[in-house]
Amino acid sequence: SVSAGIRTVLACRAAASSGVRRCTPRHSQLIPRRDATAEARAPGPIARSGLDTAESVRHALRREVEGGRLLADPRQAGTSALLDRVGAALRRSVREARKAEDPDAGDGGGGETDPGRREVTQWVPKGAYIHGPVGCGKSLLLDLFHSSLRESGVVSERLHFHAFLTRLHEDLRDVAARDVAERGRSLHVNTDPSADPVRRVALGMASRPLHVLCLDEFQVTDVADAFLIRRLFEILWRECGVALVATSNRPPGDLYEDGLNREFFAPFVDMCETYCVVHNAAVDGGGSEEGRTTDYRLMLHSDTFRSNFVVVGSGPDGRPTDGDAARICTDAYHAFLPPGKNTNVATPIDLPVAFGRSIRVMNAHRAGNRAGSAALFSFDELCGADVGAADYRAVASAFATVVVHGVPRLSSADHDEARRFLTLVDELYEARCRLFCSAAAAPGDLFVVPDSSGMERREGAPKTEDFRWIDVAQQGGVAVSQLASVRELAFAFERCASRLVEMCSEDWWKKTLRNEKAKA
Repeated sequence: SVSAGIRTVLACRAAASSGVRRCTPRHSQLIPRRDATAEARAPGPIARSGLDTAESVRHALRREVEGGRLLADPRQAGTSALLDRVGAALRRSVREARKAEDPDAGDGGGGETDPGRREVTQWVPKGAYIHGPVGCGKSLLLDLFHSSLRESGVVSERLHFHAFLTRLHEDLRDVAARDVAERGRSLHVNTDPSADPVRRVALGMASRPLHVLCLDEFQVTDVADAFLIRRLFEILWRECGVALVATSNRPPGDLYEDGLNREFFAPFVDMCETYCVVHNAAVDGGGSEEGRTTDYRLMLHSDTFRSNFVVVGSGPDGRPTDGDAARICTDAYHAFLPPGKNTNVATPIDLPVAFGRSIRVMNAHRAGNRAGSAALFSFDELCGADVGAADYRAVASAFATVVVHGVPRLSSADHDEARRFLTLVDELYEARCRLFCSAAAAPGDLFVVPDSSGMERREGAPKTEDFRWIDVAQQGGVAVSQLASVRELAFAFERCASRLVEMCSEDWWKKTLRNEKAKA
């Protein structure tokens, strides 16, 4: 509820202002204790050697290039070298902690009786914050980094940022429910640092155990999330020694730009630059940014996506005008169904979503496994209703093939619908779904940004004036608290167009079908 959220934020601010960061006995081994020097608590250097995995990020990247599946890129090579150094530092930190816990354990890690315990170290390894333009391979390299840590003793968890936020809110809800069950409801804010719900969630994450958190598409657009993220990572970094490896389209200093009460989020930027190596993925090893706007999704798939992306005309309101678009998508959906399936009867399905909710899918087919499952939606069903990332994740988890018809041209003036569609595409992409859709324009022309005069401006075109975003927000009736989200749309539009091209391409469809057959 809103009141519960306000109490959570107040409790977080009270705990943060108290300055207490004393570890509990269960977690005191993660970093130096409170009486240690500030220098001892700072992150340590990144190891330059010591790789002990079967395949490093650089080796995996080289294998993909030699196999003809990727193009050689010095910028990706430089980023992979950084990730290998981060991985080496993490492995060394874990080995030292285990040896201190049990000198006889060696590198095998035996003798550790409590999986949540790690030994005190005088430094924690730096993570990495990798930012850069759309389609330059950031997500790919993050996946390779996560894979390189398997069987290395380093516990890594890889999540899309939407999934991470959903889990964070679910964990906070569970903490609040336990408090109500144990102590009943209270109208007072408990300022005891040990009662801080965000701190309890952070300590719970670290005790799984967790050494490094890998987050793809890091972004902050909401004032409540900005408070929570700042407090959560303050504890994960300073008390738990958990490293962060993240990708984003924006550098740390531009996160939550112009957001409401951004001064309360600003300390996160300073901590991120302290505990992470901030790396621009568009810069090669020599510091050159030549070719920094190369989008490999567009380069590789721009000629093959049209078979699964139907472009129709649009009216003055940006909505599709071709009445055949819905029929084309319906026919395509029926073609994906197994032979003998009754295509004349709509089969509604209720999919469970987080927090006890469900989303109804009016046209769906569920096979014995996800690979043979398909669903048909209109744009208004998915993006014109009160749904969010958790709903889209449920759809992406249930159906390997998703058909969407009636996608209009979108702008920052259509803030809510645009944000939902962007989130939908992110979730479908993360789950490796096959997408077939009809839209009012091609992916590169689907997103427009009105300037302050009300004229449509293509994404990426020069600004007409510095206050464009505020004017657009006022014209569209967007609250001041949503300005950061509106401003973020320009970056998200470009990413979404790039992913639409890849997800509708023939290569994507063939690859996902091949992978699903291999799993079956």
